[in-house]
Amino acid sequence: MSVAKPFRAEDWWIGKASLLIGLVYLFTIYFQIPFEHFGLWAMCSLVTIIGFASLGYLLNDFFDQDKDRLAGKKNFLLNKTTIQKSVYFGIALLMLFTPWYYLPFDTFTIVLIVLQLSLFLSYSMPGIRLKERGLLGLITDALYAHSIPAVMAVHTYTLISDKPADGVWVALLFAWQFCVGLRNILLHQLNDSDADQLSNTKTFTNKYGVPITNSFLNGLRSTELVLLLVLVSMLCIQNQWFFVAVVGIVLSLLLFLSMDKLNGYRFYFPNLLYDHLLPLSFIIILCISDIRFLLLFPIQLLLFSGKWLYALLESFELQHSLNAIKNGCYRVFHSIFAGIKLGVNWLVYLLFKVVGVDLIKEKTDAKGYILRQLNKGK
Repeated sequence: MSVAKPFRAEDWWIGKASLLIGLVYLFTIYFQIPFEHFGLWAMCSLVTIIGFASLGYLLNDFFDQDKDRLAGKKNFLLNKTTIQKSVYFGIALLMLFTPWYYLPFDTFTIVLIVLQLSLFLSYSMPGIRLKERGLLGLITDALYAHSIPAVMAVHTYTLISDKPADGVWVALLFAWQFCVGLRNILLHQLNDSDADQLSNTKTFTNKYGVPITNSFLNGLRSTELVLLLVLVSMLCIQNQWFFVAVVGIVLSLLLFLSMDKLNGYRFYFPNLLYDHLLPLSFIIILCISDIRFLLLFPIQLLLFSGKWLYALLESFELQHSLNAIKNGCYRVFHSIFAGIKLGVNWLVYLLFKVVGVDLIKEKTDAKGYILRQLNKGK
């Protein structure tokens, strides 16, 4: 059994954790966190991100057990014992709170954490169950899944760096993440629409229908991209290298426009920008300030973007080109190795020639000649 399975990591690792760790890179640039201190703060940030996400999904599954059983939806907590469920919740809480032993916090941080946990409960707990209250459910999900974590992160990094953040910029960050959150929960409701109808779960999508949901999605997609461009433009005034992020945004738009209409990435656009291109562009900016941040590239690819990059290349039918490059590299390596081997053989031949031994006339190599001499000595 996968360690991450009880916490439904496949639902939030790419899409929430990847974007939030990208924001950690952004705040590292914004607040000028040095490389020497980056590792501890980034690790603590990642662990608490995992803790919050795991707890949120566990609570949702816990309160949805009866409905998910009725609809035949996946729910890892079904048929688990009370002890097993307690262990899962204990692990999530441990990961959520332990990093705050190292991360700085104040009263506002505590307020945000309490608000986050309250929204987790209110979203799916019977009696309140905001997820079935139309627009209110969308707002709740967008707040706890995106907006509040983003504000908590930027506030934490103001405490780490002891530098203030521009209030207007933070407000735009909140608004951008709120739109991203609304669009993502609507996408989730569209995917789960049939199962939600079976379990009589009254989501926004099932209440107002798919056409209205799609119109809402299109408006959100445009709004969040405009907000992101304004955010990055403000950053460019502070640091001209944020133009790299603008290039990432433009590249994502070009990829979107060049994709086949049946390509799954079109449906989730601009998530490929948030989950992959934007974090990678922030790493490039970090490397410009300190080349040691180059270590983040393999880590980012390993944890978040490697499979996406490979899938993207396949979707554009570049696999043939990749194979050609791979075969070409192999031939070049083979040729270089063969040349080195030939050079070493001639060097050995000349060394033996110096001491009066002609390996060609002896019809053997250095190893064979040495063994022959040893046998004669016996």
